Amino acid sequence: MGGCCSSSSSTSLKAALPLPSEELVGVLSRVQEESTEFTGKLNSFMKNKRGVLAVYSKSAPAGMLEVVVIQTVPIIKDGDGAVPLKLQQTTVAKHAAAEIANLETHEYKAEFLQQRIGGSAAVGPAETVDEIYDAAEAVLPPFEDMVHEIAADVGGGVEVQIAALKERERVVQKAEDDYSTRVPGPAIGWVYDIVRMRFLCGTAKDIKKVLKRILADPRVKAVLKGKNRFRVKTPNGFCDLLLHILMCVEVNGTSVEHVCEIQIHLRPVTEYCKL
Repeated sequence: MGGCCSSSSSTSLKAALPLPSEELVGVLSRVQEESTEFTGKLNSFMKNKRGVLAVYSKSAPAGMLEVVVIQTVPIIKDGDGAVPLKLQQTTVAKHAAAEIANLETHEYKAEFLQQRIGGSAAVGPAETVDEIYDAAEAVLPPFEDMVHEIAADVGGGVEVQIAALKERERVVQKAEDDYSTRVPGPAIGWVYDIVRMRFLCGTAKDIKKVLKRILADPRVKAVLKGKNRFRVKTPNGFCDLLLHILMCVEVNGTSVEHVCEIQIHLRPVTEYCKL
């Protein structure tokens, strides 16, 4: 007695099924290629992250850098000046979602905007790109002197790497992307990484020594931002200390205040990430 479906009926059914079109075959092929590419990139990302974390664990005693706390000066108004800014829209189109996501909800302290040459008390915040770069160019030589002195004081082969001033086009774009809704303006006054450098330290002890020396330096008026990325690492496992310091120096008899960026790296981790 035959089964449920005879051989002849099965053959007829197969013949009745439509073959996939060339277009569908092409789409499925591209999906497979993209999936394979994504999986390869994900595996490479995770392999690199595991490598970074392994290098870090060998280079720094467990918990030594994670517990570092960087005291900062609050730049958001508080007390009687704390006035949360109300969002004017609660429902937005998809194209406006990114813009709304960047809206600031608090007012910031105007004294921490980048300043014109002359200092905040004398002339107030910079209003133009040229004014900010005048101050950046003026503060750069004493900033370079300071970080080289710190490295020499700490010793241990601490390396200083000073970047060129951030390009004007990138500064303008960053201001537009990140600070266009911040109050008070101008947005460009909140860009803090025009003058920037990094220390490369061979040991966790040297990192702590460099940080202590920065915080004690009389040219550092305040630390406005301190991020410990040894405690909360980036998605790919990279870690360092990041500071935005308010430099206050005298140049040719004139007061100059400018916020600069300092990164303190653990050399083995940074060198591994270059590979």
